[in-house]
Order: sequence, then C-alpha cells, then structure tokens
Amino acid sequence: MNLEMLQVEINVDEALERLGQNEDLLFEILEEMLDRSGEDLERLEQAKEKLDWTTLAQHSHFLKGILANLAVVHLLSTTESLEKAAREKNPSQVEQHFKALQLGFERLKGLMKGQGDQLH
Repeated sequence: MNLEMLQVEINVDEALERLGQNEDLLFEILEEMLDRSGEDLERLEQAKEKLDWTTLAQHSHFLKGILANLAVVHLLSTTESLEKAAREKNPSQVEQHFKALQLGFERLKGLMKGQGDQLH
C-alpha cells in the first residue's frame, strides 16, 4: 500500500512505528476512526449548539488523544485549538475550529478513499 498521499495529514512514519510497521493495521484503524468521525462530529456539534463548554472541551480532548496516537497531525492541531477555544468559552473560535475539523475529516476521508481504491 502506498501511504505517501497520507503524509499531508498523517506523520506516517510515526504512526507506523507505533503499530510495528504494519501498514494494513494503520489503514484499518484509520478507516475505523473515520467511520466513527460522524458520531464524534455530531457530539461536538450538539455541545457547540448548546454552548456546553465542558462537554465540548472534554470530547475535543478525547478526540485529540485518538488523533495523537495515530499521528494525524493536521487534525490534531485543529482539535487542540477547538479544545482551547471551548475552555476559553469563545464561540467564534469554536465555530472556526469546528468547521476546520469537519473539512479536515472530509479531506482525510478523500485521501483514504483514494488509498482504498488502489487496494482493489
């Protein structure tokens, strides 16, 4: 599998090091994370709409941990910013970082779809 296209979003070397150089496992875990991303984004959006800063910060922190473990650096940075904005109770920054997170997940899904198409 060619993971070069994913380098834009993921520190592939770091992720593979954590997974014993198993590219198939990395691809499988990323797919699972992306499958769940809709739920994660929905939970974040509900908290954002309710101005539930605590839940928004907590779920951002949870998501940040997953992204850090997979070395998804671009989304990690965005999620860190979202968590910070939630802790600061800054609705305009929350909105900006939430939209960036949505776009980032879509971009990563597109890259992964391209990888999946290459496998079949």
